[in-house]
Amino acid sequence: MKRKFKVLTILSILTVLGLSQVGSIKAAEIGYWDETDGYSITENLNSSKVRSKPKHTGKSEKKGIGGTDHKRAVGKTEWAGVYHYTRARLIDKTLMINWGTIKDSNRKWGTGKTTATTEWWPMNPDVYAQARTNYGN
Repeated sequence: MKRKFKVLTILSILTVLGLSQVGSIKAAEIGYWDETDGYSITENLNSSKVRSKPKHTGKSEKKGIGGTDHKRAVGKTEWAGVYHYTRARLIDKTLMINWGTIKDSNRKWGTGKTTATTEWWPMNPDVYAQARTNYGN
């Protein structure tokens, strides 16, 4: 009885922390999109283990805010029945400060459809900000 209580307590704690899904602890990138390379798959999906195949789209968006051009990255992933993440980033390809990350949406987890969007960033002519999105589980 004590063992069963301990297991239930641990599972409850993991659920509250959002760690009940193994994929959130050891997440693997499956593929990505960026403005230079386009779309790429970084890990082959073993069709015998995967119920469905993911569909990922990425893009950069630009607009004027207060007289200044701004940019952001947007990623969307559809993966039926699979708990997965989508992440969007703006990467500094010029100076590589902060490991190159200018803006990061962080991983947005969900089942079915996920969308990740960075905050708007005021474009700087001295920095080449490249939009990059990726997904995995």
